Amino acid sequence: MSSEPEILYPAIFVFSMLLIGLVLTMWEFSRIQKAARNKGNRQHPVDRHNTKVVDAGVRKVSNF
Repeated sequence: MSSEPEILYPAIFVFSMLLIGLVLTMWEFSRIQKAARNKGNRQHPVDRHNTKVVDAGVRKVSNF
């Protein structure tokens, strides 16, 4: 039978890697949310070459 440290030390290592991955994932998602908020607050300049005039009664289906 295997002794306790043979199982305990790899388990501690795996658990610590799991926690690091969880923290990094949470950090990445918070960065994405901040970027989305900042993108929504900025005013985008109008691209005069790619604008389309659409009649108010007609729905625009695609950007082609």
